[in-house]
Amino acid sequence: MKKATITLSSGHDPKDNGAASYGRNEYTEAVKLNTAVAKILRQCGHTVHLTNRSDAGGTTPTHAARAINATNPDVTIETHFNAFSGTAGGTESYYWHTSAKGKRLAQLLCEHITQAIGTRNRGAKPYSGGERGVAIVRDTKAPANLLEALFLDNKEEAAKLADTTKLATAMADAIEQWIKETL
Repeated sequence: MKKATITLSSGHDPKDNGAASYGRNEYTEAVKLNTAVAKILRQCGHTVHLTNRSDAGGTTPTHAARAINATNPDVTIETHFNAFSGTAGGTESYYWHTSAKGKRLAQLLCEHITQAIGTRNRGAKPYSGGERGVAIVRDTKAPANLLEALFLDNKEEAAKLADTTKLATAMADAIEQWIKETL
């Protein structure tokens, strides 16, 4: 199998922790998950970079895109955890609307994650302009996804973060399948 350079970016940053619920915050959980995914992918021989928005001197998605581009990846994912009402749930992944490779990655992430941890597949969703976080998928040079792995304010889904082994493995498997199909 071809070896790839993968960049995993943790959504938000140490100053803006993102969503918080049930004693967890989005940024910290994204860092933990991305670290676990990176370990698996490195064991498969891939080069993996871990970044966040503050690596490029700021706190915005544009800063995240700059940090990602500096690593020159073949593919990138910015990991987030959704929040809404405490009752919403599921996994969704966003891609730039003209990127067939980004769309395929989003589909694979949603399929693998929902099968592994039992969340509802909310699907691969295109970004085309002014949506929040759009710079991640629009301004990166490599195919990119903004992944909302689960709902942090949903008690049942948040409990799945107590052990991220299944989730990390599902993400790594999706990335590996994408590499096999695409590169």
